[in-house]
Amino acid sequence: PMLFAIIFAVMLFPFCVRLEKWGFGKGLASFTTVFVTTVFLGFLVYLLFNQISSFIAHAPQLSDKLDSIVKSIRDFAAERFHLKKTVVADNIQQQLSGLQNNSGAILSNVIAHLPVLLINLFLVPLYVFFLLYYRHFFLEFFYKVFYRVERTDIDETLENLNLVIKGYVFGQFLDIIIIGFVNTLTLYFIGISYPIVLG
Repeated sequence: PMLFAIIFAVMLFPFCVRLEKWGFGKGLASFTTVFVTTVFLGFLVYLLFNQISSFIAHAPQLSDKLDSIVKSIRDFAAERFHLKKTVVADNIQQQLSGLQNNSGAILSNVIAHLPVLLINLFLVPLYVFFLLYYRHFFLEFFYKVFYRVERTDIDETLENLNLVIKGYVFGQFLDIIIIGFVNTLTLYFIGISYPIVLG
């Protein structure tokens, strides 16, 4: 939680500073930044779970669609690579069975870790608020720990650290967007329902 809080605090720091320039107090700016971000992320999670519930409700239809796609792949592989349909069907069935077994294990793992996840979801915004609110205290802490180093060097190091974290998060976000977009387009063109959620 602390690591995620540090990353979020670095990303939200410019918004907090902007609110302070608009006349917000430091505490109110930190609280508003964390609150608005939490509400926004909560709204996205709500939309995602809403789509997932609809997806689960239409699972039988998707299963039939998946069966037709598997048959098409089986026929294509048998014709293209001169394989027996029974061999191809057995291999595909083994893969699907393994996927079903893994999905059950993943679901049970998620349920087992749900309390820890909920605690972390509460702690991360709290940590972010205190990191933003007491940022000058942490800066003074670095000045006192590295008292032999010039303050300008410490400021430059922290600024470089800030740029590295922002670059990493932006790179990961861009990676997610590109892969999700390609997955969504592929699922849409092959006729799978709910391509955005699955993508």
